[in-house]
This record gives sequence, structure tokens and C-alpha cells, in this order.
Amino acid sequence: MASTIPAMTLGDMFDRTFSLIGKTIWRNAAIAVSFMVVPVILFTIAANRFYSSLPALGSMGTPENMEAVKTMFTGSFFFGIASLLFALAAMVAEIAITVVVGKELNSERISYGTAVKMAFDGRWLNGIGEGILKMLIIAGFTILAVILGGIVALIVGKGSETTHGVLILFTVLFILVIVAAIFYTILRLYFALTAVAVEDLGPVNALKKSWFLVRGHWWRTLGILILFFILSGFAVSVITVPVMFGTMWNHYKNLFEMLGQTGGNMDMSRLANLQRSLGHAIGISSGLSSILSLLITPAFTVVMYFDLKARQNDLAAPEDTATTEDVPVTTV
Repeated sequence: MASTIPAMTLGDMFDRTFSLIGKTIWRNAAIAVSFMVVPVILFTIAANRFYSSLPALGSMGTPENMEAVKTMFTGSFFFGIASLLFALAAMVAEIAITVVVGKELNSERISYGTAVKMAFDGRWLNGIGEGILKMLIIAGFTILAVILGGIVALIVGKGSETTHGVLILFTVLFILVIVAAIFYTILRLYFALTAVAVEDLGPVNALKKSWFLVRGHWWRTLGILILFFILSGFAVSVITVPVMFGTMWNHYKNLFEMLGQTGGNMDMSRLANLQRSLGHAIGISSGLSSILSLLITPAFTVVMYFDLKARQNDLAAPEDTATTEDVPVTTV
């Protein structure tokens, strides 16, 4: 059955979001916790190991140099792997939660078990694919900027003072254009993961669908997303900031005691020891923040997605994509 959800005002969008959060919160909480508990534990252990390795920097240039390098490399590598697993788990959880919310918005209730099964039926691979493609697009912009910037730098080095000024101005303008293009592209592709979850699209078609939906509504989408993230960020911080402060209490206490005993001067050896207590606080606060965001952000993103579908009349063939291939439109 095709979606009959009409275009919404900003107030309607927030009303639907709050309603969806209320209807799906326990299923979504079960999904978020089940996916994130183990990655959060691993991330916390890795963060502790990473920050514990930082004092080894003081051994650089000494006979213990190789051991310091080994310690830093091991801690950084473990932290990188744990961060990657953390991000992957959050992405799959977001897909499953988006499935729940998307079905609920269209008056179809599914269990969290069914949503998880749907996420692992192929959507998670498509989610990884669209994420990789987005990173490649952004990397392409960045590489282009570096290459052209290097060319300009070479020209500047050989020119006169007048030429230098003109080329420096051009370089600044060029960088601003590249940054604006990257930002514009990121927003046009923002709903790709939602398209993967809700409509089971492949990576390329999901990116095309997001690009199509935001067409003609870029500034409106930007403004609404900024407002939403300000409000949701404040709501999440109301919970996470006290938790982080609580987990960091001993760290702050020891830091202030050290400053008081040294007259405000930093004792680098004691400061290095204090760094070892940062990992668990960062891990716990990051995990809690991610879980809370998973309960809020997908709901609003789905509402915006269907609002954009209504505004575009759910057309199948975007006119401004780079290919003439139709974007398949599935029903929800």
C-alpha cells in the first residue's frame, strides 16, 4: 500500500516525531541496547588503553623509544578497531530502529526482532555501501581541493607580489567554494541511510533517492535539521553531561588537588597518570549519548523523509541526477 502521508508543517513534524518516539521507545531501546552494549564495553577498554599509552610519549627520544612507539601503536590500533566496531554497530542499530519507526508511521506495527531480521537481510550491507560511497565522494572533493591548491601554490611561488595577492584571494575563494560544495553534497545525501532502511534500496539508488528528495528543499531541510539537532542535542546533554561529570569526578578532584599543591603549575608526571582515568569516562558518555540519540534521531529523520516524499510527489525519476536510470520507488 502506497504511503498517503501528506506534506507537514514544522509543528506537525515535531508532533509526529514525539508520537513515534512514544510508540516505539521500548522496542527501539531494546534494539539500541542489544546492539551497543558490547561495542561500548570494547570501546571503553580501548579508550582506557589508548589514554594509558599517552604517557609513553615522554619516552620518545630515549633508549626506551621503541617500547614507547610500540605502546602507542598498540593502543592507537586497538582504539581504532573499537571505534570502527562502535560506528558499525550504531549504523546497524539505526537501520533496525528506522525500520520500526517507518512501519509505525504507516500504521504497521512490527516487533524489534522482526526489525533486526530485516536489518540483517541485506540492509546493513547496503548501509555500509552507501556510507563508503559518501566517504569516497567527500574524499574526491578533498583530493581535488588539495591538487588544485598545490597548483595555485606553485603559481604563487613564481609570480610577482601583485600576482601573489590575487592568487591568495583566489585560493581563499576556491577553498570556500569547495567547503560549500562538500556541505551541500552532504546534506543532499543525508537521507541515503533512511532510504536503505525504509525502502530497502541499494547503495547507489539510496544516494540518488536522497539527492532527489532534497532537491528544491535544501535550505528548508538545512534549517529544520539545525533546529532539530540543537533541541535534541540539548535533551541528550541533560542526561549525558551529569553522567560524564560523575564518571570524571575523581579525575577533576585529583587535577584540582594537584594544581593547589603546585601553585597552579602542571606536574607533567602526575598529569600523565591522570590521563589514564579518561578512557572509561569517554567510553561511558559516548555509549550513553549514542543510545539516546538512536531513540530520537531516526524518528525525526523518518518523518522528514516522508515529508520530502510528499513534497516531491514520490516521483520515480529525478531530473537532476547524473544518470537517466529511474530511481525505483517502493511502497511502505
